[in-house]
Amino acid sequence: MVSNADPGKTYQLIDNEFLSPKLLKRLQRTTYSVASLNMFLVIDGDLRQMGLDSGNVWYAAHSNLNEVYRQLLEDDPLATDEFPGMFISSPSLKDPTSYDGRYHSLETVTFIPYSRFSAFEKSITGQRPEAYNQLKKQLAEKVLRTLEGRIPGIRDAIVKWELGTPLTNSYYVEGTLGNCYGTEKVLGQMGPFAFQAKTQVGGLYLCGSSTLSHGVMGATNSGINTAAQILGVRRPLDLLTNDPSQELRVYPAEHPESWPEWVVKKAAVKSRRVREGGSVRK
Repeated sequence: MVSNADPGKTYQLIDNEFLSPKLLKRLQRTTYSVASLNMFLVIDGDLRQMGLDSGNVWYAAHSNLNEVYRQLLEDDPLATDEFPGMFISSPSLKDPTSYDGRYHSLETVTFIPYSRFSAFEKSITGQRPEAYNQLKKQLAEKVLRTLEGRIPGIRDAIVKWELGTPLTNSYYVEGTLGNCYGTEKVLGQMGPFAFQAKTQVGGLYLCGSSTLSHGVMGATNSGINTAAQILGVRRPLDLLTNDPSQELRVYPAEHPESWPEWVVKKAAVKSRRVREGGSVRK
């Protein structure tokens, strides 16, 4: 059995009698990475004319990034009009085959203390108390103000938005305390001090951002590393074979003249469907 959930969630599935006192003590003192607010938006407008391209935008209110990080995780998130830091990206600008010719997708991410939501963690998704819904509305307004400050006029182009909180992350991906990157990446929880792939429970292995490393590449490599241990392969990269039909091809999103014919045709089909099917505006 392989678990890519964080250790807090994984070992909750096992009775304590099967875990050593040392492991139980370690689980109690394990700390987890940051929680976040994630907004997903549908935009009826030309994001390129608004100043965006296929790249990612990391906004910070000032150059002291350590202070920005501290403000996000320690200050009252309702005390100011805007967040001091935010990630902004448009998947439909990155992938032309996901753009339907009219509606762009946009996403924003900013950090927030999980403690703001701990009072609601026993409630059920879809049945959260009104106080939770009101908090979401206030935070969503702050996200939108911050976004408007970076992309003037964006509000008028918003068709729909949804806000995900740390509780959303806990519900859908079983992240302890709504974390984004597994265990907190401090010295005592990284490298040889991280949770290892092979556990003390026979037949149970771990992978994911709490083991080898966090992020897309870290989690991906952890899966390869765990598979190698299970299969008894000495060098994890030996599991990867070269198959030309499976090669990843990357085309510059800002230069449509470089796109192959199948990309152009797929984008054209999506655009035609929107023209024929009408608006998604509610």
